[in-house]
Amino acid sequence: IDQMNQYYKIRIDTFPKAQQYYDNEEEVAAVINKHWKMRPNKNYEFLDSDSDIMVQLSDVLIGFVRVFHEFLLETPFNQIENIINDMTAHQKECLGYYFDIENYSNQECMYFLNYIGPISTNDKVLKIKSLL
Repeated sequence: IDQMNQYYKIRIDTFPKAQQYYDNEEEVAAVINKHWKMRPNKNYEFLDSDSDIMVQLSDVLIGFVRVFHEFLLETPFNQIENIINDMTAHQKECLGYYFDIENYSNQECMYFLNYIGPISTNDKVLKIKSLL
């Protein structure tokens, strides 16, 4: 939990004018709320994912991002082309939509996306994009 607190703190400080919504993690929320209890303009809110459709959508999207990046880390570069070529047209279209969302987000704010990983991951993403 302590490591996650830092993630929230950094995002809240980096984007002070953005209204941010997070899945309600009670331990994290307690620490964050205590840290910023004197802040005049609270720019974040912890919501219950059971009742907030946008948090549910976010959970699905971040789940996909996690699995996709595991795939990028674990799959050798020389297997990427065969895997993408074996995908259905609909699967390729959906993957393309993910890249569209990522590109749109990056155009809106270049600081929004933060990736930490080996350079080979970027090479794999470029290869995938070229095959869609």
